[in-house]
Amino acid sequence: MHCARFNAGDVGLRGSSCVSKLPLRQSFLCSGQFQDVARQPFVVARCRGSRFRHTSTIQHRISCPRSVAQAAAGSAGGAFWKLFLAILSLPSFSKLLDPVLGVDPDPVFVLGIDETRRGKPKWVTDPVTGLRRWVDPFDTGFVGISGNQGLLAQVNGRDAKAVVGWLDGCGAAFKAGITHVAIDMSASYAKAIREALPHAKIVVDRFHLVRLAKEMVDEVRRRTTQELRGRRGRKADPEWLSRRRLLREAERLTAQQRQNLFDKVMDLDVNGDVAAAWIAKELLRDVLACKDNGGLRYEIWRRLDEFYTFAARCSTPEIHRLATTVDTWQEPMITAIETNLSNAKSEGENRIVNPIAATPHSDGSMIGRIAFGFRNQDNQRRRVRWACTRQTRPVPSRVKRLRPC
Repeated sequence: MHCARFNAGDVGLRGSSCVSKLPLRQSFLCSGQFQDVARQPFVVARCRGSRFRHTSTIQHRISCPRSVAQAAAGSAGGAFWKLFLAILSLPSFSKLLDPVLGVDPDPVFVLGIDETRRGKPKWVTDPVTGLRRWVDPFDTGFVGISGNQGLLAQVNGRDAKAVVGWLDGCGAAFKAGITHVAIDMSASYAKAIREALPHAKIVVDRFHLVRLAKEMVDEVRRRTTQELRGRRGRKADPEWLSRRRLLREAERLTAQQRQNLFDKVMDLDVNGDVAAAWIAKELLRDVLACKDNGGLRYEIWRRLDEFYTFAARCSTPEIHRLATTVDTWQEPMITAIETNLSNAKSEGENRIVNPIAATPHSDGSMIGRIAFGFRNQDNQRRRVRWACTRQTRPVPSRVKRLRPC
């Protein structure tokens, strides 16, 4: 090959053999010190792509939590990803995964339910009526918090009908074994649990309660700035500069930081709404902190009484709304404090399905939100479940598979 492009498979250079490890043949330019290499045709000596190698490689790529863009960039010119998408559409792909993923889940004592966005919201036309409607696609995921089964299933929608339908399909024995169900503050999920699992106790995630209290503090701060200055907050405003410190836990503030917070921010608060919102947030955190002391019920009720009493004495509407929400979810919150259960495992699975943040060098999953190219929802759900159930499939190394002894 002299100053010409050829498709190289195995190329002999001065008596040595250079084996290309590319998934497809690519073009190379031979020049310079290799001018005297004879130009002659060659034939690949052996097959570089056995059936075992392709199958194991595809299984590895399926289980790797990577996005479409990352997989395409990681392969040579996106060649392997094109091959993978072609195999993804074959019936053999479903035959490979369905026997593993189609097994009925084992009984679980604690079930976690959470939703993830499946695609972009858009207008769709009803094929029957011809009317256009706004669709915001969501998937509801069921996670076995007790055990290591990971993501048990995904169903379309996030209403009570979808949850009840999946639970009824699991059978009476599976439903009878569930004692607690961890959810966020979703009224539709709570309705489905009361209908399908009347014996199970609802557990509300403590993280969502704290986040709701912090959002309340932000709303009060923004409203106070708008009433005081007639505009949004700016960098020159002390309350805007201290917005992160208002959300920080009280025990993480030093005495000097707390003094500066009250001197700079609270002095501008004529009605005391920002100070009241900050105190209400800390009182709610004191209620949730009872789990560190064993979750004693009398201690929980004492701190709840302090929170409700303070909220009743305030005239801030945001605090009243927070107290109403806490009163609505009071029993699930107390159950979460007493049992120390949370929906953190479901949120961890969502990190695989639908990452919060991703960079070009991130090794986290980008299956759900980034991979809008999935036109087949069944294949998308297969790959999501395959990535979320890796702990249930301890795959030995290639050496052990070839040499079991």
